[in-house]
Amino acid sequence: PSRLASLLLELATNKAERILVEGYTHQDFAEMLGTYRETTTQTLNQFKHQGWIDIQRKHIQVLNPPALVQLSKNA
Repeated sequence: PSRLASLLLELATNKAERILVEGYTHQDFAEMLGTYRETTTQTLNQFKHQGWIDIQRKHIQVLNPPALVQLSKNA
C-alpha cells in the first residue's frame, strides 16, 4: 500500500482544483510496482473504502492527499 500511495502521488496532477491520476489502468500500476493486478485492485479498493480516492475508468481522483502522503512515508 505504501508504494502504491507513493506512485499515485507521483503521477497526480492538479486540474481545476482536483488532484487527478489519469490514463492508467490497474494493470499499468501493477506493472510499475512489480505486483499482481489483483493486489493493486484490492489496495485501490481499500483506499476508496477509506475515502482517500475515487476510482473511475482510467481516472483516479485523490480526495485525501495527506493520508496518502502519510502512508507513503512507511515505504
